[in-house]
Amino acid sequence: MIAINLMGRRRKMKIRKVRNQAFVFALLTAVLCMALALHNASLEARVEEIKGLSARHGKKAQRLFAIKAEMDAFKKKERALSEIAGDRSWPVRLLGDLAGAVPQGRVWLTDLESDGKTAVIRGKSMDGADAALFIQRLKKTDFFKDVRLKILKKQKGPDGKDQTLFELACPALGTERK
Repeated sequence: MIAINLMGRRRKMKIRKVRNQAFVFALLTAVLCMALALHNASLEARVEEIKGLSARHGKKAQRLFAIKAEMDAFKKKERALSEIAGDRSWPVRLLGDLAGAVPQGRVWLTDLESDGKTAVIRGKSMDGADAALFIQRLKKTDFFKDVRLKILKKQKGPDGKDQTLFELACPALGTERK
């Protein structure tokens, strides 16, 4: 009989142990649910606070974005104006280079034209050597690097003296701007 009495007691202890474990599990689950509910409530309060701030500051933010867009537009205009101002001096420098390359009293320029792709320079000189000197000087300038001779011919001038007519071609004026 002792064996039977012990078995009932073991069974009761086992049941009590399972009940205790179930109670602890239920208690922990309840505590965890309460913690999650409190955390969720605090997050919802924070979201409402942020919504309130964005409603109050939304108009200020829109104004700020509008001002930033205006500033960007002004910066673009300023860059464009500075580019234009920087490009103002190149025609003067180009003509200065051209005038500096002409041998005084020996070469006369009659025409300067450009179609956007190439520039054509026409003129007359006392002889072919003066035209060659002019071409060499042009090649040393900032604006006329790739000068090609298209026409070189001798003819009598209006005063009866021999003249050499020349025509030069080079890449479009201003493509070598500095």
